[in-house]
Amino acid sequence: MADAVSLWLVVLGSIGALYGVANFFRVLRYLALCLRQPRDLRRRYGSWAVITSPTSGLGRSMAVELARAGLNLVLVGRDPAKLHDVSEKIARCHGVQTKAVVFDLSLVSTAEGDEAMRRLRDAVEGLDVGVLVNNAGVAKPGALYFHEAEVESLMRIVRVNLQVLTEVTASVLPGMVERGRGAVVNVGSGSAVALPSFPLYSVYAATKRYVAAFSKGLYVEYKNKGIDVQCQAPFFVETNMASSVVKSSFYPQFVVTPDACARAAVRWIGHGPLCMPNLAHQVQWWFAGFVPGVINDAYRLAKNPQHRDMLRPSPAWFFLSLVLVGGVYAAAFSFRLLAYLALCLRRPSDLRCGYGAWAVVTGPTSGIGRSVALELARRGINLVLLDLDAANLQETSDMIKSRHAVKTKAVVFDLSLVGTPQGDEAMRRLRAAIDGLDVGVLVNNAGVWSSMAYLHEVDVEA
Repeated sequence: MADAVSLWLVVLGSIGALYGVANFFRVLRYLALCLRQPRDLRRRYGSWAVITSPTSGLGRSMAVELARAGLNLVLVGRDPAKLHDVSEKIARCHGVQTKAVVFDLSLVSTAEGDEAMRRLRDAVEGLDVGVLVNNAGVAKPGALYFHEAEVESLMRIVRVNLQVLTEVTASVLPGMVERGRGAVVNVGSGSAVALPSFPLYSVYAATKRYVAAFSKGLYVEYKNKGIDVQCQAPFFVETNMASSVVKSSFYPQFVVTPDACARAAVRWIGHGPLCMPNLAHQVQWWFAGFVPGVINDAYRLAKNPQHRDMLRPSPAWFFLSLVLVGGVYAAAFSFRLLAYLALCLRRPSDLRCGYGAWAVVTGPTSGIGRSVALELARRGINLVLLDLDAANLQETSDMIKSRHAVKTKAVVFDLSLVGTPQGDEAMRRLRAAIDGLDVGVLVNNAGVWSSMAYLHEVDVEA
């Protein structure tokens, strides 16, 4: 028995030690980057940089740091007066050239947005653009449950944080490919990459997870073409995006200034697909790794931060701490496995009694959407089916009714037209179709898969 206990202590201690070694090397890498000579961005990538939202906060500080590194700047923002002020000040203080492109980024995919995107392409035409910083981001309306927020404010987050970043990258990247060098820096968020969830900011965090995944994919695609793509994911920075309530919930040492964040960010350009440039934020990331997801979820949802003093351990306590770390991770994995097995073995829940008598399913005429619709009908749930093909919708609806004797409604909706007058009309029909129904389940199954190609090879609209 004693031997078995000793073996488990050694195993758990080894797991904890491996985790500690991994983090030790992460700290060493950071220190090495801080101590060595900064990379010459102008020589390595090119003489011009494009930066979105450069008139305040982190964007302004990044613009100043890039100018200090000798890069000329194309500044993209919505306020002409502020753009002019920042442009003049940077040119005067750092002796670099600047161009200003007025672009209300929230209007992307509208006629005004398309015209502004054309002006951006014209502005960078013929320039040796070596660095692109996609800094623009929106977090408002802030901490709200999803159902409390205005849909338009949430869609603005999606447009600015996700769609603008994609379109601006698609506009600048082809020139980098042609020249065989460049760097793309996408500003993400530690709330998306270091934490398992960020409740009450769900749409914001989801867009920032897209930024991280998008950056990693482009990093793999373009690394051998001489282009470094990176997601920089800071935690809280002293900007207008972080409310005073949020900032007050952290130690002041963990809320960094835009200037400090920008200095570290410029040093990290070209060093891997994902980074958290500031040391204070890396410490937060490291500690976040020790917290099980369920505890983090409850902590974030309660908005009641708790802090513990870290004591320097003696050798015996150090070994026990490694055992504890290994034990926590082993226990977390075991509970996750048990939860999965319990879900597989227990009797399926009665969805109709638990949620409601109707379900809405998008894309139900083929593939997984069709299978999900059939499974819901098999469980006695009536269906509202959304798809663009009226004939396929009718066929699917008739087939489901004949097999499972449930009610169905079909709403013809070309989901690719969302945000257009035709899409608004279809959305009105959907609301009318579900009005008064006991809708208990919504399955957002619809999705689009484009053919495989490098980003610079595909049409932006696709």
